[in-house]
Amino acid sequence: MAKQRLGSNKSETKAKRSKSKGKKRTMAMEKQSARHKLKATILASAMPSRGKFEAALAAEASAHVGRAVVLAHGAGGSSAHASMKAWRRRLLPFCDDVLLFNFPRPYRMPRLVGAFHDAIDRARREGHTRVVLAGVGLGARVALHLAAELPADDGEPVPPLAAALRQMLVGVVALSYPMLRAGSDERRDGPIRGLKASAPPVLFVSGSEDASMDAAALESARRACEATTEAVVVHGTDQSLSARSGTHLEADVIGTTDRAIGGFMERVLGSAEQYSKKRKVKVAPKKKVTIREGRETSPTSPGEAREEDKPPPQLDLSKVAEIEVSGCGCDELNGTYRADAVRDGVPSYRQVHGKFTIERDSAPGQLTQWCICIEYGFASCYFIDCEDDLPPSDGWSIGEGYPGPPPVLSGPGGLKSATEVAVSGSQHKEVRHQVAPQKKPTRAGHAPGSMSTRRKKRLQDNKLGIKKRKHFKVK
Repeated sequence: MAKQRLGSNKSETKAKRSKSKGKKRTMAMEKQSARHKLKATILASAMPSRGKFEAALAAEASAHVGRAVVLAHGAGGSSAHASMKAWRRRLLPFCDDVLLFNFPRPYRMPRLVGAFHDAIDRARREGHTRVVLAGVGLGARVALHLAAELPADDGEPVPPLAAALRQMLVGVVALSYPMLRAGSDERRDGPIRGLKASAPPVLFVSGSEDASMDAAALESARRACEATTEAVVVHGTDQSLSARSGTHLEADVIGTTDRAIGGFMERVLGSAEQYSKKRKVKVAPKKKVTIREGRETSPTSPGEAREEDKPPPQLDLSKVAEIEVSGCGCDELNGTYRADAVRDGVPSYRQVHGKFTIERDSAPGQLTQWCICIEYGFASCYFIDCEDDLPPSDGWSIGEGYPGPPPVLSGPGGLKSATEVAVSGSQHKEVRHQVAPQKKPTRAGHAPGSMSTRRKKRLQDNKLGIKKRKHFKVK
């Protein structure tokens, strides 16, 4: 008998082998296959192909560099505050870029000057050769300490600026410089009188009703210094350098301030034709694709909307309780505050017969604070670190240029004190890390903590961002 060849389609009986039928695909198998394909598509959107990635890296855009403004915030504020973003928009037409940064806490002059050093070095790395230091309130005082190379008020020395970075400084803009210390008549004119002839030119912009400014003391200090200085007084404004929104004074105030700053910037920074140049900037690839369901997914959190893309919360401000402020050293701040708008996801409050506002301010990587400002201004009159939806009743810190004691807040339902807020916050963190107790089995054969297949699929769909599962037809 002949030897059977390998791979023969005949059996020992010389009959053709019957082909085994494949396993029949069920509806569950089709759904599982579709689920795996959808997951692979979403993961592919997070990691673009090599060709797309290299093409995106090859794309270049041009940006002008050469003339920059380094802008510092006031006491109790941050670079993410709406007023600082507004100042950035107003200064951008006069230069190529405006760089914002945050002061470290606690506020000590050597650390504040060091933060300015880092911001100037960042401008150098980005290609700028001419820099103007601008500061609001506390930021203006730190900028003058840096320009005058003077120690802090308590005699603590400040770090010197590198020679290469000092050559880049061409001017200083001091917005609402706090000439008077809060709650006293002590003058802070030392940094102004200490300006040497080699220091860059300085522009002072202050409001005619600013409680922390002494016009006579400023004029005397300017005459005593050796540097070139200018002073502009904006009539009808206070420390915020702004008029109430919608009034006839708003356009006049903005026009006066912008003309003064724009003229100074043009003289010290120079023209764009002379000092600005185009620099090619590589554009990062956009990792976003459209999958077959017609929805867009983000690589960082598939199926979940980003925080900035979420619609603002809808709150009925007419049902928000009023807040009473009393006991403050600044008599103008006391009074009744009513809900005015929604800021940072919670109601903000405006004084019924006044110009002060209460708002919560937060930013990624920064402390969340409740602040009492003037017309949602850049400088905080009084502030406190708190993440609650309502401001605390006590424990407020005093801002730059305002007297003590700090205010006391009250409401119809009663506001929490600063101690209660701290305790409730710590308890909330402890509860968040507790392990949930295991449930008893509901059916025989199910161990504690087990999960049904349907629930597993539903949780997986939620993670992938699938709101409603589609039905797939079996071919």
